[in-house]
Amino acid sequence: MNMDKARYILLPWLCLFALHTSAQTMSLGMVLDSITAHHPALLMADADIKAMDAEAKGARNWMPTQLGTGFNMTPYDASTWQKGANGMNGMGSYMFSIQQMFPKAGQLNANADYMGRLASVGREDSVSTLADLRAQAEVSYNAWLVGLKKLEVLRKDKALLQAMVVNAEQRYRDGSSALGAYYKATAAVGEADRMISVVSAGIDQQRIALNTLMARDPLLVFTIDTTYVIRDYATQPLDTAAFNADRSDLRAIDRRIGIAAAQADLARTDLKPDFGLRYDHMIGFGGSYDMFNLMAMVSVPLPWSTRSAKARATGFELRGQALREQKVMKRNELMGAAHQLLAELKAGREQMDLYANVIIPGAQRNLDAVRLGYAQQTDDLFTYYDAWETVYSAELARLDRLLEILNAQARLERVLQINSATP
Repeated sequence: MNMDKARYILLPWLCLFALHTSAQTMSLGMVLDSITAHHPALLMADADIKAMDAEAKGARNWMPTQLGTGFNMTPYDASTWQKGANGMNGMGSYMFSIQQMFPKAGQLNANADYMGRLASVGREDSVSTLADLRAQAEVSYNAWLVGLKKLEVLRKDKALLQAMVVNAEQRYRDGSSALGAYYKATAAVGEADRMISVVSAGIDQQRIALNTLMARDPLLVFTIDTTYVIRDYATQPLDTAAFNADRSDLRAIDRRIGIAAAQADLARTDLKPDFGLRYDHMIGFGGSYDMFNLMAMVSVPLPWSTRSAKARATGFELRGQALREQKVMKRNELMGAAHQLLAELKAGREQMDLYANVIIPGAQRNLDAVRLGYAQQTDDLFTYYDAWETVYSAELARLDRLLEILNAQARLERVLQINSATP
């Protein structure tokens, strides 16, 4: 019975351990590929594009053929339908009618051009949506990555603080250390535990965010690759041609300008006449002759019937002009944002170099010297704690700058619409 109880107690822990050890490690590229393949917004956009493509296949559509049948010029008195005794033919006839309006070739071409352009806007919007989702994923991935590196620093410094507390407690018992320094170090251990809890919770939040972007179970456990690359975009072209070619939202505006022009062309086709043909066949009653009608028809676009078409054409032309101005405004905003982010990245890299080559090495050498002096009882615990705090603060500040650089890089890659999954 005791063995059964032990098995029931151990089994959940063994499952949890197996789940933890088998957690998938995903690189940034794997995360981005999963988002591309599974995010509902992209699947929805793909379905919309296919729907517009399907609708465009019916652009060259004729008006339906009209059929009619019924009595034609037939008296209400049915007795007159038959041939009379005096040899007079009956009156009235039964008629079959068919009518077809022929579409203008220019109108069919304009409609096909308009409907064929609709899907192109959807494609560019889908690319822009994907770029937005990838940028969101990069920000969450970067926060997780830096969070893991912060945990390494926090755990290392917590271990040093705990050793400091144990040593201070022993020295206080020996009468060679102040009680205030001991309490200060003890409080720092608690603060380190708090920071570890905050950072761990932040990592869990980023895992949930990435799982959501990948359209997976939000609580699915996985880990990430903590390697990162800081790229140099100083030589990246930031001219008008580069933005027009690379930014899908600018290309989408171009497509909308083309749609407005196609709509204007389609509206102008209403200023041209429509032609049609009608044929009627009449079967005479009471010996009357069979007869027919064959008529050509034309709709004449007179001034009072073309106002709407002219107004629509003018409106679409003005809409195209507005879109061109919108493109210029958007491009200027993007160029300004790109230059700002380049400046931010340059300053961030300079700060990182200072932390790596000057600030942290200097603070670490000071800590080593104070640690030695503390061991030889030439420095007190307050001095030792202050030296540790300087190193600790510098390491966390360096990681904060790293996160700012990675996020600025992600924003710049979004502005330039660069595939950041490729190192």
